[in-house]
Amino acid sequence: MGSNNLMMWTATQYTAERGLRQFHLGGGLDQRDGLFRFKHTFGGRELTYRVSGLIIDDDLYRAHTESRAKACDITIDTLSTSTFFPAYRGGTARV
Repeated sequence: MGSNNLMMWTATQYTAERGLRQFHLGGGLDQRDGLFRFKHTFGGRELTYRVSGLIIDDDLYRAHTESRAKACDITIDTLSTSTFFPAYRGGTARV
């Protein structure tokens, strides 16, 4: 149905209507992976970006991480030492 394409097109229109000249879609999970290739089909140029890993609200971050650890039936330490950032995006939820 192309719902992702429609979402990207709508976001691009929204950006253009506000006079912004750039709309950064971000990268993928790995260099040149499927997510990157999908975003690249929209054209434009490649820009460099970085993620800081800064946690602004430590209490809220801890609550999300604890909730995710519980949902995945793993310890908070296991989740916190994974390669995911934010940590609450890691783990594998129980079915």
